[in-house]
Amino acid sequence: MTNRDQRLDRLQKLVEELVSSDPFIRSGLLHVSSDTHHWAVAAGHADPDAELEMEVQDQFVIDSIGKMMTATLALQLSEEGRLLLDAPIGEFISPEVLGGLEVFDGGPFGERVTVRQLLGHRSGLADDWNTPGFLVQILQDPQRRWRPEETIDFVRTHASPAFPPGQGFLYSDPGFNLIGLAIEAASGESLHERMRTQIFEPLGMEHTYRPSHESAILSPLHRGVSNRYLEAQEGTLVPAVITADWAGGGLVSTAPDLARFLRALVNGELFVFRATLDQMIAWQSSSAFTDYGLGMARVDFSRSEIPDAAALGEVWGHAGSSHCFAYYWPREDLVLIGTLNQIVTDTSVYETAARCMQTILATSSASDSEAD
Repeated sequence: MTNRDQRLDRLQKLVEELVSSDPFIRSGLLHVSSDTHHWAVAAGHADPDAELEMEVQDQFVIDSIGKMMTATLALQLSEEGRLLLDAPIGEFISPEVLGGLEVFDGGPFGERVTVRQLLGHRSGLADDWNTPGFLVQILQDPQRRWRPEETIDFVRTHASPAFPPGQGFLYSDPGFNLIGLAIEAASGESLHERMRTQIFEPLGMEHTYRPSHESAILSPLHRGVSNRYLEAQEGTLVPAVITADWAGGGLVSTAPDLARFLRALVNGELFVFRATLDQMIAWQSSSAFTDYGLGMARVDFSRSEIPDAAALGEVWGHAGSSHCFAYYWPREDLVLIGTLNQIVTDTSVYETAARCMQTILATSSASDSEAD
């Protein structure tokens, strides 16, 4: 068996184990790629009721992985001088949207918080999904189409700022909705149109789209999006969820499309200047073993307590709420894409990524031993 076959076989066994380990996980896939090779595996059912098996080219909801794309648009506009990173967000957002929104010490949010702070989750603005009452509203009216301004209004009326701007880290989806509104104001285009012309079309991401604002685009298999779940409840394209997510997520994609995007991003192909990517990956601590730049995170396994993960090094990218991830592994020059299509899991997405990385290294080590 060749090294390629061994790696494919071991990754297949891993994803099968992940899917079978939890009755609420119905499907999963992993895609690992370099510039010249890729290994892709899937298990379970994309639609259990229709008995459709999960395939490696299936689409899935990518949740907060989409923040990297929103941040890319903002940084592109900063290169053009149309959305300055250190400008107050109030220069791009109307007073009607920001009115009454204050920072930690009571000052006006629009004057005190910058675009850079919002991209790095360092404004102090609360997160709607972690504010009591928001999920209740989502579940009570799943067909509601939320406007981004309404998510901002929710945290304005139901939560307090956590810290002064720039003096802490608090993950905030409404903060990214503010970035989305700023992108629209600075570019004169809708967020979904600009994302398509600046990212999807240039990179050939033919199966990626925003279902809340665009017509459905079928997968390469000519079928719809694989199901995602909240425990036993299917909730793949719930209007309330994908519209509330908006600039913080709300996209459908495939593993090959995401791999194409992430490889182009880390290679600097989406920016004019290398310095722009450097700003995106100017890491600041966000938790015990993660750091955050501008719409992009670093997971440093040397600081984690995940068993046997300390030697793995670090990955760059983003994870999403339904146990999905898109990571670049600099040490091995590999892109790792995965999903389990389940919001509630016993293990973290970081543990799943680590197991994928460990499987890859174990295959390489076995191949080296055979060569010796």
